[in-house]
Amino acid sequence: MTSAVKIILTNNENKVLLQLRDNKQSHTGCWALFGGHIDGSETPEEALIREIKEEINYSLSDYKLIKESHVKDFGKVYWFHVTIDVGLSELTLNEGDDFNFFSYDEIAGLKLAPESKKILVEYYKGVTKKMQKLY
Repeated sequence: MTSAVKIILTNNENKVLLQLRDNKQSHTGCWALFGGHIDGSETPEEALIREIKEEINYSLSDYKLIKESHVKDFGKVYWFHVTIDVGLSELTLNEGDDFNFFSYDEIAGLKLAPESKKILVEYYKGVTKKMQKLY
């Protein structure tokens, strides 16, 4: 079994940055959260910082661990969240076929990688509950 990190990268409009997976990755042709495998003796945090730098040339800070899960036939996944204040033009896609920010409504119409879909549904349920408490 292996371990990996994934991150929900949101912008100030609460849109999520997703990657269109290419044929070098699992779930080819699906939209997914960014992240990757934990190498050797890396901590989940070190792997997260490395993966995001490699994938979109962005230096992460102020991220938060939101969940740990076990994915059948894979292993442990550490899920993080961060809100970033940058646009697509300030990022460089180095892995995958495409990337973009999507609203919850837009995500509903996408072909999502299964684990990304599961965690995004949980994430948006939590956001909705927090918003309801504000009113």
